[in-house]
Amino acid sequence: MLFGATMGLWAPSERVHKASSFWERVKKVIGPKSEAGEAIEVHTLLQAAALVGGAAQALEAIGVNNAIALVVDDQVLFEDRQSRPDDLDAMIAAMARVPASAALTKLDLVVEHRDGPLHLLISLSARGVHQADETTAVVTVAGRVVTLCPKSGEAELDYRERIARTLPSAAEAERFVTQFLRVVERLRVALASALPDVKVGSPTIDVRVRKPGAAGPLDAYARYCPEVDQAIVDEAVWSQTRRWSWRPPWVVIDGSGQRIGLLDAFDGNPTPSLPLADAWRWDGWAGAWS
Repeated sequence: MLFGATMGLWAPSERVHKASSFWERVKKVIGPKSEAGEAIEVHTLLQAAALVGGAAQALEAIGVNNAIALVVDDQVLFEDRQSRPDDLDAMIAAMARVPASAALTKLDLVVEHRDGPLHLLISLSARGVHQADETTAVVTVAGRVVTLCPKSGEAELDYRERIARTLPSAAEAERFVTQFLRVVERLRVALASALPDVKVGSPTIDVRVRKPGAAGPLDAYARYCPEVDQAIVDEAVWSQTRRWSWRPPWVVIDGSGQRIGLLDAFDGNPTPSLPLADAWRWDGWAGAWS
């Protein structure tokens, strides 16, 4: 059971005619006239430091203070390999290595947060030069329910029984969805307040259930929190959803993250149980980058 939300940010910018290559100029002279206009690039006027400062202010306003990484122009300014708590200020201090007047070119920021049973990864990815139909930045929120993860030393039968108690019905599962929606809305409002010159778009939200199968490309959790064996969680949650008398229209994805249907209408072949005999390898959130 995975949550995802994305929202676009549009910063003040100027439209610039994109420089044509030599062959593009030749084709304009000898080739047929194109109905399309000249290519336009958008150059953001917002400085990198202003974007990071505003994002940090918004995060602090909703109680998020656990930073993971900050990368500017492919230079790692901050990364937390020891999973230290309350280090958002350290990330902001690392941003001092970038001049306040420096233009925004390429920036990636990642933080994590616990909100009750939810564990969230919030990332901001921004580009100073982009196409006219693209956003300046995209904020992504990935979430999962920590209480669905196996506990260290927990027996397989005990784990399955706990999942059955946690997710006895779709209605009970929806309470986690509601909590995730509230966090995302608080983040949207906080960003709009901290960055008044930036347009914050409405979030696109989905709830996903991964049908057990072959592992695919790394997602945000596999990259930043690899200590949880997501395959075990996927198998347990999937098996439990098949017992519900009513299923919500959540997105069903395969091991590679591709959409393969909706949960309320999914009639795929029954999935055999995956072996869970291995000892649990989860020992808390410490060492997420090990």
